Amino acid sequence: NPKILDIVAELLGTEDIKLFADQTLMKPAYHGSSVSWHQDSAYWTVIEPPALVSCWTALDDATEENGCVRMISGSYHKGLWPYERRDFLHAQGVDESQAVPVVLKAGGCSFHHSLTVHGSGENRTPHRRRGLVTSYMRADSRWVGEPNKKPHFHLLRGCEYPGCV
Repeated sequence: NPKILDIVAELLGTEDIKLFADQTLMKPAYHGSSVSWHQDSAYWTVIEPPALVSCWTALDDATEENGCVRMISGSYHKGLWPYERRDFLHAQGVDESQAVPVVLKAGGCSFHHSLTVHGSGENRTPHRRRGLVTSYMRADSRWVGEPNKKPHFHLLRGCEYPGCV
């Protein structure tokens, strides 16, 4: 969507944009477990710098009751937070009183930096809550993982850079 890429370009500070990943997130009715406080870059350690942007699009209304995303405003300024590793990474030192719920109507979207601390609650309603997340990076980002495991990242806008993703 060119309108989404316009926003991503402004947030990344470049017109040279590649798709990092996409995923669908689903919380069934009366189920849908909570997602602990985390930063996406804690999982995405193979991309430098850790400055990706995600667009979270609501496929169904996202409410506090059905487990909408909650973000800690400005948390990306602190870099990568300390983590406890259990089944998932859990950011330490989160002040939940600072959390901002991201309530969206179906078709609405929000954007966040890959260092933004965020999570979501469980779905306590009789309705499902689905979301589509597309994550973008600058085309001049670097792959710092094992060279033979580097996937192909699709250029969505702008130009490629030699030796970069």
